Formats: sequence, C-alpha cells, structure tokens
Amino acid sequence: MNIQEATIKALACGGCVTREAWPQEYCFRVQPTASPDGCVAHSGAGRAPMRMWAPFASDLTADDWFVVSKHGVKLPDEDLLFYSDNDPVSE
Repeated sequence: MNIQEATIKALACGGCVTREAWPQEYCFRVQPTASPDGCVAHSGAGRAPMRMWAPFASDLTADDWFVVSKHGVKLPDEDLLFYSDNDPVSE
C-alpha cells in the first residue's frame, strides 16, 4: 500500500509504518503523530527513538508500505482495529 493508506491504518490502530524495501533486521519503523515532534522513527538497532523523520522522495512514492505494531510486529490487514476519532486506541 502507499504511505497515505498505511499511515491512516497505523493512526487508527496506534501502530507504526515500515517498508518492505527496508532491511527488516533493523526493524526500522515510523510512528505517525499529530504532535509538533512530527513522525517518530524507531529502530531495533539499539538506538533511541528519533523525532522528525525525514523521508526520501522514493519513500513517499513507494507502494510497499505496511503497518506494524509499535514493537515492529507486522499486522495483517484483518488484524487491524479501526476506531473513530473519539474512541481510545490501545496496543
């Protein structure tokens, strides 16, 4: 899916987005937020989360995005829970 579709789904279930093209051993994922900190980048490479993720143009135009939990576990479409704007989002 594209980044917009993945972001909408990640926001709905409280997850993150990542790409098939990125090396999965690093478990790099992006947590979309509405905060002044922008999107938060998480990595399994032992680094602290980084605010203000800056994508490349190829990231923005890619169609290999998918949704993962905040811990990097892939979430199949049928497992994504969608909430209205007023409903609580749980992990």
